[in-house]
Amino acid sequence: SSVALSGLALATTGDAVRLGISQIAVIAQAAVPGLSTAIVNNLTDNQLAAFSSINIRGLTTQQLSAISTARITALETLDVAALGSLQLRGLSTAQLYALSTDQAVSIASAAIRSLSTAQVSALRSTPLTGLTTEQVQAFRCEA
Repeated sequence: SSVALSGLALATTGDAVRLGISQIAVIAQAAVPGLSTAIVNNLTDNQLAAFSSINIRGLTTQQLSAISTARITALETLDVAALGSLQLRGLSTAQLYALSTDQAVSIASAAIRSLSTAQVSALRSTPLTGLTTEQVQAFRCEA
């Protein structure tokens, strides 16, 4: 029998056992409809815990899905937490889809200088460093 936890479908009891009680509890709190079983299986307890503290209810399922498995599983706890401070709700679906793993991992110095220390830290520690200068400026205006 399938158990649905906040959009995550666990096909069998075996899947639940593999995830662990703490992970399942965190997923139930997080309500992240864009996360698949495969993505969750590759996240650590700390990464999942960080997700639960992020206010992402303003994002659509499409936008969440646009954040690829590779980028999510590569994040450390602080990186995931930093996502919550980047005002992701201000990004359109097209912008999220544009954040591919092939994009550059640094932003132009001019754009960095216009950001606060916290924003620079968050941008440098997450896959969102692939943002364009215009997107960075948009973050600065929203902050």
